[in-house]
Amino acid sequence: MNLQLAGRCAVRQGRAESILSRGQFAVLDTTEPYYLDFDSDWRMLSFRVPHEQLRGRLADPRLGTGIGIDAGSGTGAVVAALMRSLWDLDGPTGAGAAAELEQSFAAVTAVALGAAAPGPAGEDRLSHPGIRAAVLRFVLANLADPDLSVATVCRRFAISPRLLHTLFSDQPASFAGTVRGCGWTGAPG
Repeated sequence: MNLQLAGRCAVRQGRAESILSRGQFAVLDTTEPYYLDFDSDWRMLSFRVPHEQLRGRLADPRLGTGIGIDAGSGTGAVVAALMRSLWDLDGPTGAGAAAELEQSFAAVTAVALGAAAPGPAGEDRLSHPGIRAAVLRFVLANLADPDLSVATVCRRFAISPRLLHTLFSDQPASFAGTVRGCGWTGAPG
């Protein structure tokens, strides 16, 4: 995750190319080739988001990389504010707090990437079958966790309970019904 603080940067990864100006950011997959070309006077704030943190939140983690995202409004503004706040933290955080911050940052990053990812015009990315599949993978991987709930799933994917249920509205079973079919016996809400 690279937030442009000053100057400009040409970013390219795969088929995506962007020019980042001050106040924009891009996510790059460091396991794939990427190219950065900076103006002479530039500053950038960069954070690493572990692949395992994004993989379960996105239909395809490669979608959205190399695309310039505006940090001035919407989810982009949340990402930029969180990046700046993390940078400005005074003193060390405990292991639990650090893990929670990493989870939060990955969730917000995934939302920003999902919103920026190319797709058919007008496609509602929250109802995309890949996002639904990512939710189900997370639930299946955590069926034995006694703290698994709608709230923990929503927190993991940075969505509201209403949006979570919307993901399953065009399916034969609701979210709760689908999950019960997987063997989850936890509380539905």
